[in-house]
Amino acid sequence: MSILDFKSGKKEFMTFQAYDDIKFTKKLGDEYKVMINPETFEKNMTISYQNLESVHKYSTSIGLFANMGAISYSFSLVLDGTGIVNPSKKDVQKELTDLTNVLFKKVNDGSYQPNYVSITYCHEIFNCVITSFKINYTLFNLDGTPLRATVTCSFSSACKVESNKEFDKTKSKQEKSWFENFSEVVATSMENECDSLFNLLGLK
Repeated sequence: MSILDFKSGKKEFMTFQAYDDIKFTKKLGDEYKVMINPETFEKNMTISYQNLESVHKYSTSIGLFANMGAISYSFSLVLDGTGIVNPSKKDVQKELTDLTNVLFKKVNDGSYQPNYVSITYCHEIFNCVITSFKINYTLFNLDGTPLRATVTCSFSSACKVESNKEFDKTKSKQEKSWFENFSEVVATSMENECDSLFNLLGLK
C-alpha cells in the first residue's frame, strides 16, 4: 500500500532517518525508504493523574493532572525479495541490514544501541527511538534463502526535556489548592467522627 501525495501526484513511502543527537540535528548515514507502506499505523498516548483515593477513602475525584507519557507508535513492514514489488530489490537480508543500520548503531564494546530516528509518514514527522523489533520470515526459496519477511516494531517519542517554569508555577498552585481542600476535608471528617464518639459516650 502506498500513500498518494495529492500535491505532487507522486506515491509517498515511509522513510527513516537516523540521528546522533536528541535534538535531531546530526544525521547518521542515508535515509531508509520502505518497500511497502504499513497497512496500519497505531499511535498511543497515556495520561496520568494523581489518585486522591489512595490518600483519602472518601474521595471520588480523578485527581490532579500528573503527566503525559511518551507517545508510542506501532506498525508492521513487509520486505519482499520475490521481485514482484520491486524488481531491483530481491535481497531480503540486505533490506533488513539497511533498516537495522538506521535503527541501531554499534558502540565501542561491540554491542548495539538504538539511534534517534525520525520517521516521515502521511505528511508527519515522528521523532522517536525504537522499543521493540521482531522479524517473521514468511516465504523461502528452495535453498532456504528468505524471500519475504514481516518486521513488527514499536517506537517511543523522544525529545529534549526542558523545564517549563509557567507549567511548574501552575502545577504548584494546583497542588497547594488541592492540599488546602484535602486538609479541610480531613479536618471536617475528624470533627464529625469526634462528635459521633462524644454522642456515643454521652459527653456531648
